[in-house]
Amino acid sequence: MFLVVLPEKAEKIIDTLNRSGYEAYAVGGCVRDLISGKEPDDYDITTNALPDEIKKVFHDCKTIDTGIKHGTVTVIADGFYTEVTTYRIDGEYKDSRRPENVTFSKNLKDDLSRRDFTINAIAYNKTDGLKDCFGGVSDIKEKIIRCVGSPEKRFNEDALRILRAVRFASVLGYTVEKNTSEAIHNYAHLLENISKERIYVEIKKLICGENAENVLKEYRDVIKIIFPGLAYISDEDYNTAAKMAATAEGDAVFRLAALMYFLPPDGASDMMRSLKCDKAAAMRVGNSLSALPVVPDSEINALKCLYFTGDGVIFDYLALKILYFKSIGDTGNAEIFSEQLETVKKAVLSKKPYKISQLGIKGSDLAENNIAKGSDIGKTLEALLFAVIEGKVPNTRDGLLKYVEKNER
Repeated sequence: MFLVVLPEKAEKIIDTLNRSGYEAYAVGGCVRDLISGKEPDDYDITTNALPDEIKKVFHDCKTIDTGIKHGTVTVIADGFYTEVTTYRIDGEYKDSRRPENVTFSKNLKDDLSRRDFTINAIAYNKTDGLKDCFGGVSDIKEKIIRCVGSPEKRFNEDALRILRAVRFASVLGYTVEKNTSEAIHNYAHLLENISKERIYVEIKKLICGENAENVLKEYRDVIKIIFPGLAYISDEDYNTAAKMAATAEGDAVFRLAALMYFLPPDGASDMMRSLKCDKAAAMRVGNSLSALPVVPDSEINALKCLYFTGDGVIFDYLALKILYFKSIGDTGNAEIFSEQLETVKKAVLSKKPYKISQLGIKGSDLAENNIAKGSDIGKTLEALLFAVIEGKVPNTRDGLLKYVEKNER
């Protein structure tokens, strides 16, 4: 027996609709999470009240016409944002994403039948309990991802559901039911019709899932549509990269860099950009796969490397190297890169300068003393930084001025 307890604020929305003569239920992911013993991020309510009726019921609250064409009104009550949507039947899909039109219904089952997966097609209120028309509760218990009705129909309606299915399998640790899985493979190409921004959101969640390795391997055909370059690496390398991405200790961008470990840095960066991600994320992936200009096997070299690459890149690069060698069972090389990582960490903690901004002298000091002008100022400051790093001169204004004046002669 599953225990479902809605928060008071969600119950209040349902009760308010009920007292006004309408049906209302919590629905979708929030019910799935509650059945699974998890705390939902948000709560969606479905009702037989029409959008204008919803707004009338909540006339004393702020409402937002979030998607009123499709029946959705956001109700803000006591600081609690809740999307309230009228039961509906979706019309024809022409763009593999959204219906051209919807028809409002008075029947809860009509609304549940249009949803993507059985685990998301469960409704609940405290009076009627769980409304489960398609076996979603059983699928949650058995940890199964199954489409409501025909998988082919569901995926042709909205191709993003293909990626949502594999994302749920990764994040929830579920298995995709046979017919649904076959349809994913058969219709994966439809993802080309989906906006890159939406795909990026889904892939970041997928790659951080507890079952990411198995999903990345089983649905490589889906992944290569998102990252075409992965189609050209060997099965062995792809499987290693999948293992790296799944076992990485880091955020989604770092895990994506691990997945693209065997790709050229520029190619990996370009594929990230194709997903319309932020520029910093694309650069981070490319840079973390690029060779370091100096091997950080000593404090001096570590400081130089930090200067050339910046703080983040060197840590990502070394972490990826350690991850790779651990993934293939090469403990020797993993230890070498682990030692380099420790050397870099100690160099940072030493508080010794590795940025020009950390020097005890400024470009204006060089100009005022007629030591360097224009573009030569940057070159001179770089030379001074290396001199400090190598212990040739103390990092003080007077010491640096004397050093550069002596070496300019």
